[in-house]
Amino acid sequence: MTAAVTIVVAERKQVLTVPNQAVRRVNGQRTVYVQQGERFVPRVVTTGWRDTRYTEILSGLQEGERVLMGEPSGAPGAGAP
Repeated sequence: MTAAVTIVVAERKQVLTVPNQAVRRVNGQRTVYVQQGERFVPRVVTTGWRDTRYTEILSGLQEGERVLMGEPSGAPGAGAP
């Protein structure tokens, strides 16, 4: 027999999150690419909890700002999270 179990270690409510694919490590800092006009520019963020899908953003990003999910084309220093 097998069982699928989910164990909740902590629950966070009313927090700002982004998909994990939006967070990258650039020059040793957690970074997201935020839309400014027609471009996406890097912005350093402070992260909190992370699960398999989302990362909590503690500072550096405001609700409603658009972030890039894929790899930025031609952005220097873009790397994996």
